[in-house]
Parts: sequence; structure tokens; C-alpha cells
Amino acid sequence: MNGNEFGKLLLEYRKKNNLTQLELGEKLNVSDKTISRWERGDRVPDSFVIKDISKLLNVSIDQLLNSNNMNEINDSKDKENKNIKKKLFSLKKNKINNFPIYFLIICLVLIICLLSFCLYNNYNQFVFYALSSRNKEINVNGQLIVSPEKKVLIINEITNVSNSELNDLNLYDYQYEILIDNKEVYQYGNISGYVYDEYSELMTMDDVLKEIKVYIDNIKKFKNNYDISLKLSYLDEERISRSVIITLNINRITSNNKIYYK
Repeated sequence: MNGNEFGKLLLEYRKKNNLTQLELGEKLNVSDKTISRWERGDRVPDSFVIKDISKLLNVSIDQLLNSNNMNEINDSKDKENKNIKKKLFSLKKNKINNFPIYFLIICLVLIICLLSFCLYNNYNQFVFYALSSRNKEINVNGQLIVSPEKKVLIINEITNVSNSELNDLNLYDYQYEILIDNKEVYQYGNISGYVYDEYSELMTMDDVLKEIKVYIDNIKKFKNNYDISLKLSYLDEERISRSVIITLNINRITSNNKIYYK
């Protein structure tokens, strides 16, 4: 994604909604400096935050991530899809009229058997966990959803404890990684590519923590005894690279251990 193009569109739609950088930042739970960096094209928000921005500015994600030929491509795809649907409907109608009734009954029986097998096989396979921080200086609110098909990790909010030593930290840039058993499964940002110039601005650690939103749905393996942590690396006021590791507690909330739920 081109940061400059996104920044121009964000600026345009923010002004159309009569919002200041500070007002938009408060709605997204980030600082006005963060909004400024997005609009200048210095950084691009995570996809998780882009969804929130599109809702607040009353625009679609496609409009927010606009490309020159987006409308033409969408119109062409819509026409193709309509033609395909018409042809499929015609074919299905002809086939249904030619099917003998006993064959349809056999198909229904097979579908019922398959659904019963899937229900039995997935019994107690969906488990929900709450994520919290082991670090006394930082609070974390998140979830982990484990199913046979996907393992999804979500971090909604990270906040600093009021008397934390991190409150006084100022930094120029940051990146963060999610580690499972010390193996990286997700990374956002790259401080090694940071270039300092006259427009560079310092951020507070509190502002950075508010920016961190995580949604990962490509975790391949997970076991109850795995360790999960968030590693936050940053460039301090002297542009020296430092890092903080936030180890997460995993508490099981519930699972689908019933056939029927009221």
C-alpha cells in the first residue's frame, strides 16, 4: 500500500467529516501525532485499524484504499458475476428437472450423515482463551480462539499502568512482534528502515501502546503449554534501539463441550 496515497485520502475524508486530527485520534484511541504521521505517509495503520477508520469516516475500505481503475474493475467483475450466475441458474434448473426423485433422497441422506459426522468430529474442538499481561507495568486485553480450522489471536487494547517507568519514555519509531514459543508469527513495522529528518517527531510510549492492535488468523499450531509474548522494539530519544517483552497469560474461558446450547 502506498503511504502517500493513503495519507491524502485519509486527509480528504477526515476534512469532509469535519473532524480534526485530535478528534479522529480520540475516536480511534490514538494520538493526533499518529493521525499526522498517517496523513503525511510516514506510516500506514494496520488493517484492523483501517476497518475502524472506514466506519468512522463513512467510506468503504475500497474508497479509502482507492486505485485509479478500482471502479472500472469492480463494474467489470459485477457484470461477469451476473452472467455466470445466470448460466449456473439455468444449468441447475435443467438438471433438477431431470433428476429422479429417489436420487435426491439419497443426496439428502448423505448430506445429513455428513453434517452429523462433522458435528461429532468437532465436539469440544473450539476453545476460547482470555489473554492478559504478566508484566505489572502493562495491562493487556485480548483473546485467543482455537478451532480445527483456524487459530485466531486478537489483542484489542494495551495500556500503561499510571506509575509505570514506561510513562516517561519518548521514542521516534517502533515495531512489534508476536512470539509463540520464541518463534515470530507476526510483525508490524521495521525500525531498521527508519530515517531521521527535520520533520521527525517524538512519540510517547503511551501513544504507541494505544496504536497496537493485533489480529492474526494464520497461526498453524497451538498447545496449552505454549508461551505467547509481544516484543516491542523502539528507537529512543537518542535513536538507540531498545526493546520490551510483554509475556501473556492464557486463561481458558469456555469450549464447545455441549451438543446443545440454550
